[in-house]
Amino acid sequence: MKTPSDPTLALALAYLRRRERTVDELRAYLASKGRSSAEIDLTLAICLERGFVNDQRVADRETDLARNVKRAGREKLKQRLVSRGLLDDEAEPGGYTLDQETENAIALLEKKQVNDVAHAIRALSSRGYSEEAVRAALAKRFPEWDG
Repeated sequence: MKTPSDPTLALALAYLRRRERTVDELRAYLASKGRSSAEIDLTLAICLERGFVNDQRVADRETDLARNVKRAGREKLKQRLVSRGLLDDEAEPGGYTLDQETENAIALLEKKQVNDVAHAIRALSSRGYSEEAVRAALAKRFPEWDG
């Protein structure tokens, strides 16, 4: 069994110190540093066993950031989770409902003081809001709009 003084494990720990990483990200990083598959697999096993790497924790954090901090849409969240190796292209991210996304869309439009439909559509689409959330937010924010 490897110990923390092992160079591959030390490299992994230094990489994990900067921010929360996924198993795929850590694997790719160690491979980019020329580590063997056997070294990488053993290091990942240790990191997983000790809780240094936890894909669910990363996914939960990304979801929380999208929903509560960045106020990004579900499409943007999905894109982020796919890029980090946490979700496949066909799956939908959990923990972020259409109702929550719609509420965030409305809050964003109010915060940005968006007063016309075209601007609202651009603002929400660029932040990855789903078509359903955009339509629902526009209907609530602009009652005269009949999209």
